Amino acid sequence: MLNAYLITPAAVQAHQYILSGKSNDAIRLCQLELRSQPDSAVLWFWLASAQHQLGHLDAALSGFDRSLSLHMTPLALSAKATLLSQLQRYQESLAVAQAALDISPEAPLLIANVAVALERLNRLEEALAHYDHSLAIDPSQQTALINRAGVLAVLGRLEEGLAQNYRAMEALPHVPDVYRNCANALIALFRYAEAIEVCRQGLDLHPDHAQLKFQTGLCLSALGSFEGARVELAEAQVMNPGVIASFLQRFRHEKLPNNLHLNPMLLYLDARYQEQMHCYWQYRDTYIDMLNESIHGWETAGAVISNLEFGFQSFSLNINASNRLRLAKNMGDFILDSAWNLNLPPFKFDRLKLANRQDKRLRIGYLSADFRRHPTGYLTRQIYGLHDRERFEVYAYSLIDIDADDPVHQSIRAGSDVFHDVTKLDSPALAKLIYQDEIDILIDLGGYTTFARPEVVALRPAPVQFNYVGYVESLGHGLVDYVITDVHVYPEGKTSYWHEAPIRMPHHVLPYDDQTCNSPTEASRADYGLPEDAFVFCCLNNSYKIEPEVFDVWANILMAVPNSVLWIYEKNALTRMNILREAEARGIAPERLVFAKFLDSIREHILRYQLADIFLDTLWHNAHTTALEALWQGLPVLTYEGDVVSARLAASCLHVLNLPELIMHNMDDYEERAIFYAQHPSELAVLKEKLKEARYASGLFNSALAVKHLEYAYDTAWQRYIQGLLPEGFDVPDLSSARE
Repeated sequence: MLNAYLITPAAVQAHQYILSGKSNDAIRLCQLELRSQPDSAVLWFWLASAQHQLGHLDAALSGFDRSLSLHMTPLALSAKATLLSQLQRYQESLAVAQAALDISPEAPLLIANVAVALERLNRLEEALAHYDHSLAIDPSQQTALINRAGVLAVLGRLEEGLAQNYRAMEALPHVPDVYRNCANALIALFRYAEAIEVCRQGLDLHPDHAQLKFQTGLCLSALGSFEGARVELAEAQVMNPGVIASFLQRFRHEKLPNNLHLNPMLLYLDARYQEQMHCYWQYRDTYIDMLNESIHGWETAGAVISNLEFGFQSFSLNINASNRLRLAKNMGDFILDSAWNLNLPPFKFDRLKLANRQDKRLRIGYLSADFRRHPTGYLTRQIYGLHDRERFEVYAYSLIDIDADDPVHQSIRAGSDVFHDVTKLDSPALAKLIYQDEIDILIDLGGYTTFARPEVVALRPAPVQFNYVGYVESLGHGLVDYVITDVHVYPEGKTSYWHEAPIRMPHHVLPYDDQTCNSPTEASRADYGLPEDAFVFCCLNNSYKIEPEVFDVWANILMAVPNSVLWIYEKNALTRMNILREAEARGIAPERLVFAKFLDSIREHILRYQLADIFLDTLWHNAHTTALEALWQGLPVLTYEGDVVSARLAASCLHVLNLPELIMHNMDDYEERAIFYAQHPSELAVLKEKLKEARYASGLFNSALAVKHLEYAYDTAWQRYIQGLLPEGFDVPDLSSARE
């Protein structure tokens, strides 16, 4: 195919320029020649190719279109398809790639290009068939050799994917990415020593490959070889200063600088949490011990931007309340230091002017990366629109790009008076915008979660600041003034869990969207692979909340109730594989576990809870959103009420519903109660009826009432500020009798 585009000396020279990375020379040459040959498809093709190489995608697309209008060839179509894929116009890319293949139906590269387009559209089985077809014709076809492994992994065929990576290494030793891909596959399976060996093989042939150096350092960190890891990480950053920022970008949405450094001990902790997320518990005890040690040695452990994840990670680990509070202080101090280093003058507020302004409405600003299909989005969807517009104005600041078709996003946007997409703003610019918007009370809905921006609240762009919903524990001292909790999570006499002043709601700390459908489902158990005649225990909590202790109890319950299954959320194929291995080790047959997949339909996901008999909660990190979902669908939630905040939220729901019989204080009672309800169907039926009535009689599922309580909290905190009083905790009274 290429020969058709090397038919003139100018075309040959342009091609050589592009191969040598001299794209600007190729562009100048083609533009000069096109003055005298404006209808040369060849020159338009090489011009577009050079523009493509430089990243001038719109210009390149125009050039390819011009070339194709003059002469339709598979090569030009293939190049255009690749460009459209880069522009994320995947459906168009597939059509163009298919057009190229129609001209040369047995060309391995063109078959592979169609596979790439299908892969981008998530049509994975079709993509795999095309990669197989391409390799059947040419076993060395590079695109198919490399990409096939990734498709197999996404399809859950992890070992096959790994084997494919090894085949690609053998066939394409000159391509550094095959070693990187294989190492990534091994790291994903937590096989760090094997990944190091693959990186070493790649570095023998490609000694200046920064990514392979970095992966070696990552694996050495995961294995606890910190000194060797420091050397590899430092050498990787010398080779490519952006290699660490590229890795950390998965934690952050805004662009990160290149002058970042990674502490191997922190990488070790992150590796252990990745294992916890996928129910791989081999190093869990050591992980918890080291995390506890790092909490008390934070000053010497070093701090990097990735440590902000540790706060949320601690929720699912047996770390006591005092250590969690110390961790919050460490992270809060780090964020305050980072904010200080931004050299932004402090924002100033005139209390007297604010108290005497003509417009008495409070301007509330909600800051979040989760105005979307996300637990925070689901829980808060209604509150923005339900605020009393005679007393409040609602501003929303969205921290990440969100699909405009996302129904949760659409609802939240519609419920806000002003909705800012602040994706492109750095933290100082965002803080300035909040200040210029004259926000009275800023509500941080993210805390230390993925894509959150705690440094914005650390800059104090609003007179009063709250922590709410997204992060249920403390942010440390000095970031916000108040945290919203409730009387059950934080009962009288309890030692404080927060550095902030706690505001206790009379019902539950979390709101819930009471417009969510809970009419009887039309689905059957068979639709989800559940046996019709078995007792269905259910836990749709995320996999990172599952720990060995609760899994032991679940296994005991299944053993005691022979005709039962556990319906459990499947994060991905690796999690499924690990859970099945743990079940087998406890004598549980694989057919006793039924895996629930992620569903695109929110409604379908919510309604499927009705097919279970009882929800078994996790231990250190209870069901939060999932507890509310299950209870709203009439599914009883059996929970353990622990001593830390993350282990008390499900019990708080049950207290509001007056269902103390579902709140356990030790795991022996938890196990016995689950078995009791499985063996006493009439008692379970009575419990379910009690729950169904309580849903509507209690204040748990009343969005308008939740907003009234929230507004009381805002008003009270604001009046304290105007009066010059320091933040102080208080209780919100039950306003049920005042609800409309």
